[in-house]
Amino acid sequence: MKVNYVSIYKVLLYPVIVLNLFKVGVVAELPTLISSLTLFIIYLSQKNKKQFQHGWIISFILLEIILFITQYERLKTFNPSNMTNFDVFNLYGGVYYLLFCFPLYEIISDDRQSFFKVIEKICIITLIIKTGIWIGYNFFNVNMDIFKSVIRPTWNRSLFGLNLTRVSGTFLDSIIVPYVEVKVLENRRKTTVLEFLFLLFYLVVITQTRMYLVATVVSFVIGYLFWSKGQINRHAIYALSLMSVLVLLILGRNMFRGFLNSFSVDSIEGGSTSTRLYEWSYYSSLWRSRGIWLGFGYQLDYTLFGGIRYYLSDLGITILLFQFGILGFLISIIPFTKGIFLSLKCLMRSFDTWNLLFVVISSYMLINILYMSPYIQTGYFFIPIYIALTLYTYDYNR
Repeated sequence: MKVNYVSIYKVLLYPVIVLNLFKVGVVAELPTLISSLTLFIIYLSQKNKKQFQHGWIISFILLEIILFITQYERLKTFNPSNMTNFDVFNLYGGVYYLLFCFPLYEIISDDRQSFFKVIEKICIITLIIKTGIWIGYNFFNVNMDIFKSVIRPTWNRSLFGLNLTRVSGTFLDSIIVPYVEVKVLENRRKTTVLEFLFLLFYLVVITQTRMYLVATVVSFVIGYLFWSKGQINRHAIYALSLMSVLVLLILGRNMFRGFLNSFSVDSIEGGSTSTRLYEWSYYSSLWRSRGIWLGFGYQLDYTLFGGIRYYLSDLGITILLFQFGILGFLISIIPFTKGIFLSLKCLMRSFDTWNLLFVVISSYMLINILYMSPYIQTGYFFIPIYIALTLYTYDYNR
């Protein structure tokens, strides 16, 4: 009887993705660790696995392991956060997530359409559940966040005159938002448009994260420019007009003005911007004092200094430079630089739906990581998915 390895990968992988979408501490970490090691062992034993000619991924994983060991050892001489071993492995021990890129590569190579349909459903259902939790907490004073992983009572922002507690997105957003954008460009069905409207509502109203909206708009425009190369001009105009109307309807004139004003440190809404400037100054100073090549190393996500709480996660991928130095930063951005350069090559080719999707995903990712580093605990799963997509796109264009 022939073993269907791809089916095994799906059975062991998809439930772990669901667990990580809600990130419920050890409840998610332990099954993720077991699943990653099990899947990697199965992958190594697979006789007819798809061969890829990309040695950089092996080098990248080995360098990440060396970086983890190096920074762990440095904690013995500099540990201002008094991190325990549990803290280190919980926040920074996600190197094993990278092992998922191999079974993911097999799954995508076997049937990429099926893969996207499954994770699309998983993502949308998750966001609907989070929306329900958000509505219950903000409008009915009911906290349905049973795992304490969705609601953060202190994460508030004013919207339409209401002080609302925000809810974060997921690591799948950077895959599914571009995927739905491409579907809007390709077929413009009512269900697809409604799905896109829901995602836009979630990003603008529920997360209230400005960079998510910027990433959505920019990636859509880039996708439209690439898509229009192979389409009749009137279709391109229709798509661009649709996007413009959606943004204007959701933001509104006053909200759009507030959105732009929120980037100013002098505005009432600009608190997060000014806080990030303080965080930049604090962490860059610590980086220079500890050594620019290896950075200041592992710390808890927040630090109290001068009565102010500074968050590592606020500085996006830039924090990797401060935390792990020039060497660690160059190692960490390897998969993203590979993907960006591959996207540029795709843009130079004639129009193709898969290349269009990869370009839009890479565009969204490039903007998103400026705001939120994928190396934080809640976003690590995005990295092996993006690596697998990159490996497949290399093969697709050979």
